[in-house]
Amino acid sequence: MVTIWYVVNLLTIQPVLTFTKGWRYLLYCTGAITIAAWILRTVAFRFRESPKFLLVKGRDDAAVEVLQQISAFNGRECTVSLEDFEKLTAQHEELFGPAAEIGAQQTKKSVGQMIRAELSRYGLLFSSGPVAMLTICVWGTYACDYFGFTVAGMLSLIL
Repeated sequence: MVTIWYVVNLLTIQPVLTFTKGWRYLLYCTGAITIAAWILRTVAFRFRESPKFLLVKGRDDAAVEVLQQISAFNGRECTVSLEDFEKLTAQHEELFGPAAEIGAQQTKKSVGQMIRAELSRYGLLFSSGPVAMLTICVWGTYACDYFGFTVAGMLSLIL
């Protein structure tokens, strides 16, 4: 795919750049390609939410439906049903006590409780020393990368 775009670049954009105002033509061509890719993504390719996301958000029936669509696409039969999820939840509660507030239980929470539950997931990023150090390093790298491009953009206008 990259090779195809390289050839398209050599045949279409590179000759245009030899003229004056070449950077503008490059911007227009890149923008047109981006818009075309966005239209293809929204019109031609229909993506579904993952079953895991749907389960966490309390949409168990939609999760089963997505699993059935995936299995139909792959030419297989889906044996998972909503009753299977209910049985698993009952078994889990029997063995380990009440389950965490996910799925249909999460939809009954207030907005403040849902925000606290989502923010509590960040605690895993600082659960131990090495994990906390890795989290800080990754966040720092992204911050420096962002600010580096911002500063470089401002300096290019000054120079």
